[in-house]
Amino acid sequence: MIRRLLAVCLVAFVAGCGSGTVDADTRDLLRNDMTAVATAAASKDYVSAKSALAKLLDDTEAAYRAGKISSSRRSDIVEAAAKVQSDLDTATAPATTLPFPIPGIDIGGGNGDNGNGNGKGKGKGKDK
Repeated sequence: MIRRLLAVCLVAFVAGCGSGTVDADTRDLLRNDMTAVATAAASKDYVSAKSALAKLLDDTEAAYRAGKISSSRRSDIVEAAAKVQSDLDTATAPATTLPFPIPGIDIGGGNGDNGNGNGKGKGKGKDK
């Protein structure tokens, strides 16, 4: 998952700033934002990664409104950021557990009883 996340961040950077038409300050700002997302995600600091991703989106929007990046570059960055957000949401989602057992599926955690009728019930033992 982290590799995909970093790859998507790189795609966002290249799509947003790869051309010479983006001024150096904007390119550096978006590059730093992307690096912050990737660094936080790589260290599994998903809260910081989400915060850095929000900053990347804010800075992208500001650059677009200021005419520093094109609409298509803005769209590419936003699209890539949505994939990163999805990965971050998956990484931070709580584990799903079922509130009931599924018949025929042993997921462990039993008491070691092998079911040989060794309990204290009123039965007469194994059927013959």
